[in-house]
Amino acid sequence: MSAGAGPAGGHGRELRPLWRASGALALVVLGQLVWQRTQAGPAALLTAAVDVLQVVMAGAAAWACLRRSRLVATHPLHDDPARNRYELLAWRLVGAGAASWGLGQVVWTWDEVVLGLSVPFPSLADVGYLGFPVLAGIGAGLLARARVRFDSGLRAMLDGLLVSGALLMISWQTVLASVVQGADRGLPLAVSLAYPIGDLAILALVVLLIGRTPSDVALRLLAAGLSTLAIADSAFVWLTASGRFATGGVVDATWVTAFGLVGLIAWAPPATCSDSPDHGPGRFALLLPSVPLLIGLGSVVVDLWRGEPIGRLLTVTVTVLVLALVVRQSLSAVENATLVRRLRVQEARLRRLAYDDALTGVANRGRFTEELLRRAQEASALGRPLTVAYIDLNGFKAVNDRLGHVAGDVLLRTFAGRLRDAVDSGDLVARLGGDEFALLIGPDRTPDPPAVRRLVLDTLRLPFVLDGEPTPVTAAVGVVQEQVRGTDEQTADDLLRAADARMYEDKVRLRSSAAGPGHRTAGEVDLYSASAGGLLPPHGRRIGRGSSR
Repeated sequence: MSAGAGPAGGHGRELRPLWRASGALALVVLGQLVWQRTQAGPAALLTAAVDVLQVVMAGAAAWACLRRSRLVATHPLHDDPARNRYELLAWRLVGAGAASWGLGQVVWTWDEVVLGLSVPFPSLADVGYLGFPVLAGIGAGLLARARVRFDSGLRAMLDGLLVSGALLMISWQTVLASVVQGADRGLPLAVSLAYPIGDLAILALVVLLIGRTPSDVALRLLAAGLSTLAIADSAFVWLTASGRFATGGVVDATWVTAFGLVGLIAWAPPATCSDSPDHGPGRFALLLPSVPLLIGLGSVVVDLWRGEPIGRLLTVTVTVLVLALVVRQSLSAVENATLVRRLRVQEARLRRLAYDDALTGVANRGRFTEELLRRAQEASALGRPLTVAYIDLNGFKAVNDRLGHVAGDVLLRTFAGRLRDAVDSGDLVARLGGDEFALLIGPDRTPDPPAVRRLVLDTLRLPFVLDGEPTPVTAAVGVVQEQVRGTDEQTADDLLRAADARMYEDKVRLRSSAAGPGHRTAGEVDLYSASAGGLLPPHGRRIGRGSSR
């Protein structure tokens, strides 16, 4: 196999277009920063270039999200069509949000470049800008609806509250507090707060989704773009409130980077998303809310230690977040307990499938063999014998031929139930296959072998009602009781062979009795020949490992 021919190599080839586009974006941002730093050429040309570049990047982000929606339409992630519709609409709304931001930037560019005006704050351009958090926020919510299972939806909401609340605390202490103090009341303050708060709300949803869809490169790019956009918007609000914002600064390069990252979604490979009910959040998703929460609470603790007042907003926020954290941990404890119960039920079901006969409910051959070996080891340690009975129902094929297989199944189930009810709780009843059963007794008790045979035959005295018709059934029974000698495994094997041989002896006797004195059935002739040849032991002797019937 050549290098790169495996799954890892295929995944690398899928990412090559993305890496090329990422390199092109890095060159564009680096060139913008160098131009802004050196201010080569007229300032008006730089302003126009920066404004137009932002329009282009926002348009590219809108195009990339729409292309992603088409990819979702042709390569559905989910088995549920409703979830696929949510996924499709989500990417379209995120793309519409980017287009709205681009229209806002077109208005800004027209006023600043074409009309040569100093754009006021707030302005008509802010309507387009703020369309992004509204539309993209709804889109992120639909993504959560599509990808988060219903039974973990409440915990996902609490995780979103914890992340957004923690980010709000951090943003308040770094940017928002100074904005509120310096901005005019009314519409300017509302618009100033809408930018960072909207970005943080969307970012909280998207980052939480990453942990639940770890293979989705597009979602990671969206989270990276929104993180960069949140930084740019917070810096814009802070600089505008202090009267220091001007086109051509680092903030503009940050906006270009943000929408450029979203635009890279066009080259991201398709995502894989499991619809299995066992598929839950990964370790990253479970730990993620704690990181910003610890940072936010840590900054509040530092302020309190310095003796600085934290204010009413932070006090309420901290209280709500602590309560949300307590509820979330309680839900996690309940979900863990539920998971443990499900695992136990699943384990019991798998054990039944592995060790119980599906038709009769008694032990199957595998469980009987395992238990026989275990008890042989125990009997060897105690120096006590084991008792094994081998049972073969007579006339079972005739029941199937005359009354059908359903009646035959009823016969097997009824006989297994009768035998299980007749023996002690410590005895093991097993169906070895077809109409053959086995009974294992000991080493805790050693009943008389003839009594064991009578006990089995007593379960057959009453006729079996099959298809409304009483049907008598007989059986051939072979019982052996021996001390454990040699290896435990050899003794267990010998016991089952010996009981099988005794059963055949009983079957020959029954056939001979039914045919009359001096008559041998074909089966009896075969058995007699085998016995005369020394292949079958006389009553009471052990069979060697190499012997057979």
